[in-house]
Amino acid sequence: MSVIEKIAAIEQDNSLSVNDKVAQIVALHQGLDEYSDDAFRVSLPVYETVRRLLLEDNYEGCHTSDLLMCNSLLAEAYARNRKSWLITPLAQHTCDMLTGAIVDDDETLKMIAAVIDRM
Repeated sequence: MSVIEKIAAIEQDNSLSVNDKVAQIVALHQGLDEYSDDAFRVSLPVYETVRRLLLEDNYEGCHTSDLLMCNSLLAEAYARNRKSWLITPLAQHTCDMLTGAIVDDDETLKMIAAVIDRM
């Protein structure tokens, strides 16, 4: 079974919580040599799947920072895979998420700045 097939199987496994699905998918990706063709090839489906899971209505633990970082990583995967036209909707979603946000935590501000810079 290929890594992409494993990702699809994890996403469809109704016995797992969303948190467990995300953790298993990320672990699969992290288990690959980050400079290998396989890691490059699966980065896009990994982050697309994680984003879909994070946006599900029943995700009990979705924090804004999780989704912001996922959007950032997905934008980078789109750029690496020459699909840069898909970055605009992610950037718009990120902007919408941050509009009106009141942040007084230095670490959160640094994280938001990093996301915007990476996007």
